This record gives sequence, structure tokens and C-alpha cells, in this order.
Amino acid sequence: MENAFVSVNIGPPDKNGLRVCQLSDSDHTQHPSDLKPHEGSFYWASKNSCSSKPCGQSMPCINGFTDKQYICPRCQNGFMGERCEQDINECITNTHGCHHNASCNNTIGSYTCKCKPGLNCNQCRILAFPSTLFFVGERLANHTIENISVIDRDTCEYRCYLDHNCVSINFYFGINESGKQNCELNNSTSNEYEKDVVKEANYVYHGTKNFCAQAPCRSYGTCQSGFTRKRYRCLCPSGFMGQNCERVSFRVVFTNLNAVGRYGPTTLGDHYTGQDHDGQVTLSSAIQQWTVPYTGKYTIEAIGAAGGYDPLENSSRYRGRGTKMTGTFSLNKFEVIHILIGQEGGINNVFYSSGGGGGTFVVREASIPLIIAGGGGTGNHSSPEEWKYLMVFRANGRDISSSSSVQRGDYGMFTSNKGYGGGFPKNITGPYGGISLTKGGVIWMGGI
Repeated sequence: MENAFVSVNIGPPDKNGLRVCQLSDSDHTQHPSDLKPHEGSFYWASKNSCSSKPCGQSMPCINGFTDKQYICPRCQNGFMGERCEQDINECITNTHGCHHNASCNNTIGSYTCKCKPGLNCNQCRILAFPSTLFFVGERLANHTIENISVIDRDTCEYRCYLDHNCVSINFYFGINESGKQNCELNNSTSNEYEKDVVKEANYVYHGTKNFCAQAPCRSYGTCQSGFTRKRYRCLCPSGFMGQNCERVSFRVVFTNLNAVGRYGPTTLGDHYTGQDHDGQVTLSSAIQQWTVPYTGKYTIEAIGAAGGYDPLENSSRYRGRGTKMTGTFSLNKFEVIHILIGQEGGINNVFYSSGGGGGTFVVREASIPLIIAGGGGTGNHSSPEEWKYLMVFRANGRDISSSSSVQRGDYGMFTSNKGYGGGFPKNITGPYGGISLTKGGVIWMGGI
């Protein structure tokens, strides 16, 4: 009556004359060392046609059926035939799970996927369940992340594919209260936790090749197997980036701290509270001093401030907007970087005169410039026709007029009642000239 059993142990009678009957799914030919004398008991076995494992090494076999005296109730994935001896070519039968940008390659009992050259398969998950990781009557304990009800084992494996943290399943053949079968999704495989594989009747375990087994993700990142060309991806925690979360993610924005006019900020306030550089910045003579938190390469983008404007028609439209400069630099931990942020040039609503935009300076502690972005020039007394010509030059943070030459960025100069921001090492005395960064960075009617 019990299809899975091939031998019995009959125990000695008790005081009521009743005997204990033990049914076994194996016999003495498969496990001779387990056959031991026991007084009052006897052992009986049928001819076990399943002892040669005709259905495969790990597949169930039922003794005594068909003219072969056995039956294979179910082949493991990737095989078919009376003895489960025929490999299924998933690539030909189109039963593989490869992305449409990937090519399928058949293997014995399974298949592999390879992304086609020049195409993107990074968001596609490739997850194969090889026959070598299929165990009947066993399950992986202590690693289940979700327990669900499914109609069959194929659905269980598909649900594992959809759960990006799943790399193996435990499947129970028995019917539960809902009329379905139990499916356990695991976040590890038997290869990493061999001691957690336990014997359990009516269960099968099926694992995948876990590309996260070697813990490639650093900085406590979460590894998910089956993604990208590397066959895994890392979900990095806040503050880290890179393929393996190996780089610190540090993105900050320095501002002029809402300072306006000729002089720079006098206090940090709470402008950087809660940001990545919170607690790393001090302020001295309007210059922000930032202590580098990590040794590494930093990409710095500096933008000069826009120039001011006056009542002249189109003055605000054609004022210079300041330059944008970008560079990548190697900085050392605990190094102090001096930062001076440009402020918008002074706006004059009464007279035809206005202030130049302040330049933005990023400098090493020893007054070695890293990156400097010039501020925009101001409005001018030129005719409307000349505005079109002058606009091109003001985009470079300089001011050109009919009565002046191009002003050098390392000086703070003036002409025709127009104010200019200070340069890096030099400044020229006068009522309209800016003061250089090294002299304190004060701008006439403009910003720092």
C-alpha cells in the first residue's frame, strides 16, 4: 500500500502479543552495515529494483511498478524519459529563462545565459537550478526568507527567481490546508551551509550557483546573485558606491551661506547640518576651511557668481554669469582645503554702475590653487548693438568695454565705474578694485 517502502522490520511481541512493524524506504543491499541482530525480531525485504538508482542519483524511484519493476514518478529539472536519462535542451524547446539580449547555451541538465556583445543585460536576472544541487528528502534549514503556497515545484523556482534575495528552495510535496504545496525561499545554498542540510521526508531541496557566496560586496552592502555580467550586484548602504561598494559616496555642496554684498559670510549657522560635510567645516575671515574626511580622488565643480546690473536697458540680461570649472584631484585625509564662494555682483537701481561677480576659489592650505572659477562681468554703457558682441566675453567672467582691455583674472581691477572681483594672488588699489583671495577677498559692490 505504501509505494515508497521496500522492506520491513517486525519486532518481538509485547505482553498483549502485538508486534511493532517498521516500514523502510531502503534495504540491506543498499545499506548492509545497517542490518544488525535484534533478538525476537525479523527482517523482510522485497526485490528492490530501485537500488541501482535507475531514475538518477537524486531522484525518487518507486519499486514494483510497470514491467521494469520500478517507476520514476518525476524527473528533475532538465531531464526526461522513462529513466530520466534524456537531457532537455532548454535552448531549443524555449524553456530557458535568458533575457532577450542574452544567448542561451545548453548544458547537461541545465543551461547558461551570456549577454550578447554591446547589449545591456544588467537589469535582467539569470538564475539556473543545476541538477547537481537537487536533493530528495532533504531541506536547507535556518535560511528561509519567505514561506508561500504554490501549485508545483516549477512555480516555486519561478518565485525564487522573482525574489532577488533568493538562491535556493525547499519544496514540500504534501498538500496543505489551501490545497496547494509549500514552497520555502532561501537566501543561501547548501554549498555555503552544508551542515544546515537536514533529512526531511516529502521535501526536495534545489539550489542555484550562488555568485554571492564569496561575499564580494564590501561596506555591509547587500549582494544579489544573477545580475550583471559579473552574475551578481551589490546594493550599497548610504555613503558608499562602486561595483562592490568599495568607494565612499561623498557629495556635498558649499554655498556662500546666504551672504550678500561686498563682504563674505561671518557665520556657518546651520547651513550644513545633516549633510555629508556636517562638522567638517569652519569659517575664518569669510573663507570656509574644510577638513578632508577620506583619502581619495574628488571631483570638484566650481562656479563663479554672476555680475551685477544697473538701470540700463538689458543690463540684467547681458551681464556675465560666471564660469564653471570641473576637475578631479587627489586629496588626503585631514588635509584642510580653503574655499571661497563667489557672491553675486552688486545691483544698482539708481546709477549706471554695478558690481562684478565674485570668483569661486578652491585652494590647498599652502595657498596652492586647485580650481578657480571667475565671476561674471557687469552691465556696461555700451549701445544695444554692442551688447550682443560683449555677451560672448562676459560668459568667461571678464568685462570688455570700448575704453578697456581684457582684464586678467589674477588681478582685481576696474574701469568705467564697473566693479571687479578680486583675483587669486593680486589686487590693485583703487575705489573699484576687488581684493584678492590671499588678501581677504573683498569685492567692490560685488561678491567674494
